[in-house]
Amino acid sequence: MNSPEHVPLGDVIGRAGNMGGGKTNALVALATNPALRGGVLFLQHIDTCRSAPDRAESRTKARYEGAIAVDSVNTLRQEIERSAARNIFIDEVQFFCQDEASLKALCELVLQIRASGRNMFWSGLQMDFRGQPFEITAFMMSISTHLELLVPTCPIEDCGRPAPYPQRLEYGHPVPRSHPRYLPDTDATGRYTYGARCSRHFCLPEAWNEHSVAIHKALELSHKDGFKQGFADGQNNLHPELLEDARRKGCEEGKIEAHIRSHQID
Repeated sequence: MNSPEHVPLGDVIGRAGNMGGGKTNALVALATNPALRGGVLFLQHIDTCRSAPDRAESRTKARYEGAIAVDSVNTLRQEIERSAARNIFIDEVQFFCQDEASLKALCELVLQIRASGRNMFWSGLQMDFRGQPFEITAFMMSISTHLELLVPTCPIEDCGRPAPYPQRLEYGHPVPRSHPRYLPDTDATGRYTYGARCSRHFCLPEAWNEHSVAIHKALELSHKDGFKQGFADGQNNLHPELLEDARRKGCEEGKIEAHIRSHQID
């Protein structure tokens, strides 16, 4: 009796770490390597598209043209099933697992891809802004046959220590623990920014501090009064009461002006 033909498992190649470590850069370099055989299917979550749905782009502008943006594990599976590519790339895997059901579904899909003999290339953030591990990234790391950790150095006061913690900032201030775990990575207003931090400089407040509260109240006042910020007519009409409040609170005027200009009111 003949035994079924053995199908070797596919490789799982991972690039994990913190933002600013070059995860997407590394994934793009792998996908564009001319030595890679068997075709490429490059997938990304719609919430991570920085320029166009058919372009994977890193923060330093490394690009893969011909990517496909999807919004769920189900559509991810559909794209993989209809493709004949041997090499499946998924950028920022953590965005696909925003609940328990999607986490389970993606774990099952990845194991199926591996069992079929196709290769899986992936990138993922190790921890969320609270310093808690992303479950899907931990799973992908555990099954990877080739894994590289990409951890930048801490930029605070020329610290230089390894910075595995992602710091989420709103108007330049660390967000509190109660902030939502997932936010689209496509904000162009400057409201949310991110930075890599070491254990000494990572900060997770339980609530907004007085400085942040003052900024939020001032911006809300600007919204209520309906002041345009000059994007339409090319002028920067700053709300005088907002600036006065910021000065009174001891905020740096230049930073506040940047905060105001980042808000365009309809």
